[in-house]
Formats: sequence, structure tokens, C-alpha cells
Amino acid sequence: MARRHRAGTSVGHRVARIEELVRGATGEEAFDLVFALVAARVVSEREGVVLRSMQNARKGLRAARRAFPWARLPADLDLAPDRLEPILGLVNGLPITEDGLDACFETLLTRVAKGQKGQYFTPRHVVDFAVRAVAPRAGERVLDPACGSGAFLSRARRLAEVRPRGYDVDARAVRTARLLFEACGHRADTIRHADALRIARRPAADVVLTNPPFAGGADASGFAVARLVARAERDVLFLEACLSWLRPGGRMAMVLPHGVAAAPRYAKLRAWLADQARVLAVVSLPQETFAPHTQQRAVVLFLKRHEARARDDRTRVLFAVSERAGKDRAGDPCLPGHDLDPGVLAGFLEAEGFHA
Repeated sequence: MARRHRAGTSVGHRVARIEELVRGATGEEAFDLVFALVAARVVSEREGVVLRSMQNARKGLRAARRAFPWARLPADLDLAPDRLEPILGLVNGLPITEDGLDACFETLLTRVAKGQKGQYFTPRHVVDFAVRAVAPRAGERVLDPACGSGAFLSRARRLAEVRPRGYDVDARAVRTARLLFEACGHRADTIRHADALRIARRPAADVVLTNPPFAGGADASGFAVARLVARAERDVLFLEACLSWLRPGGRMAMVLPHGVAAAPRYAKLRAWLADQARVLAVVSLPQETFAPHTQQRAVVLFLKRHEARARDDRTRVLFAVSERAGKDRAGDPCLPGHDLDPGVLAGFLEAEGFHA
């Protein structure tokens, strides 16, 4: 018999119990129902209304359909009150905050589908580390071409009044990012549903912050890197695309597979990269970073695109290794916590002119 989840205080416990109740009531996965209820909560709580009953939930859903026409919300909640109310009680216990909603929807989005595409949500301490090191400034155009739930963009907005732009090929991830932006008072139309590798008009950016899909082939026509590697998977294509979107002098933090930074088969790619940009730092992440979803090893690459007028031939690069992910291989938090210190890296990058 499957192990029954008990609703605990954590978001993960609550979501696991919600999934169990939704499967029992409908036989379906929980994402669409929870998304609808959360959207209803966001709108209702703006008016001081708590969704304690089927009547309030339906009223909130109607209001959410008007407020969020992009969200593709259902016309009604097709559940009997005795089935809905336990689910509603758990959803009401979810924190309507950036971190709370982020954790909720990260759990809900199907793990198998994400794994097939090599897409995994970036742990939020890694996001914070990268964003604080890059230090986006007010007015800068910040791009994430594979934005998922929008974590890099929302963290950048915490630091400064940047101009965010996000794309993602996964429709559910886009809906999630838009709802999170709305809940935090940001404009949802800054997030768009598109394959950024194929958009006709490429955006210009001062800063790129991203964790692109690691796996899966894609049409590599028109990409220079296709000639440099035996198989140009999506992460390699995104590396070239992101550089093309950066203005001269623009800076980037990008999560990539460890092999791109270290494996001999990527030597030509690294030489090409050094010709395109000034690599400032490569930070290796622990194997447990993306647990429990995958044991994929990864690095965070920090670089600054060469100025058009002159190239900076300095070669000082910081290579760092993070040894603690703050969780075990099962993905459960453990002590001591993670050891990523954005202050140390930010100091090095500033000394090297990364922020100039």
C-alpha cells in the first residue's frame, strides 16, 4: 500500500497531502486545481476575503478569471463540497509569498516531464548566490530565456527596480511565473510563452541570469557552437544565444552541466567562449544540489561580454568549489547548511571590473 502523506507544517508536506486528496477525488494530477485555488486566493485576499467555503472559492475563481485572462482558469470547481473543503483548507495554509508559492508549484510540476527535458528548478540559495554576485542595478534589462517559475527575475527585482523579461517553452511554468509575479505586485506580461532559441526578435539585455535545460536535442541550424561539439544539446545552444543577447559589457550568470566547464570534449567550446567573453568565475556545485530530482553535477558560470571597441585579454579566473548543498541526496535539509557566500564572489567580481 502506498505510504499516506500527513499534512505537516512545511509547504512540501501540505502539497503532498493536496496531491493525494486530488488524486482520490478526481484521478487527476493536482496542478490545475491548486493553480485555480491559489489564483482565487490571490485575488480574494486583495479584498480581504478568505476562501473558507465552496461559495467563496467559486466567487474568488470568477474574480481570478477576470483579473488573469492569461491563466486559462476553469469556469467552475467541479468537485463536491465535501471533497473540496479539505483541499481548500490545505491550500489556505500555503503562504501567499514568493518563496511559499515557489515551493508549492515546484513540487506540483510533474517531475517526470521536467526530467525528460533536463529542466529542474534552481535551488533558491543558488539563485540568491548568482543574483547577488551579478548585482543587477536599477533600470537594467534583465533576461532569463528559460525562466521556469521566474525565480531569477523575481530575485533580481528584490535587489533593484530592474526591467525583467522571461521566456519559457513550458506553458505551466509560464503560468506559474506569471501568477507569482502578480502575487508580488509585478507585471505578468514580462513573462512570455516561447522557445527562446527560436524567437525571431532577440532581446538585448544588460544582465542574463538563467538555468537552461540540460538535456535534449534542438535544431542547431545557425548556431556556431554546433561545429564545436559532437552533439549540440540545448544548454550549449542557450550559451551561444545568451551571449548574443548580451550587450557589449553585459554580464551573465548561467547554470551549466559540469562537463561544459571540465570535460575534454568541450575544449573547443571553451576556447570559443573565451573569445566571445571574459570568463570571471566558475563555481562548482555539489552533486546533491538538485536532489531529489537528479544527481546531475553543475557549475555556475560568470562572465562579461567583450566590449565591441576592445577586448580585455586578462585571464584571471576564480575557480571555486561548493562542498555543502545544505541537503542530503534525498533532498531533505541537513546541517550544516550550504556554503555559497555571495559576498565573497561579489567582492572578487567587483575587483575585476565585473560591475563596471
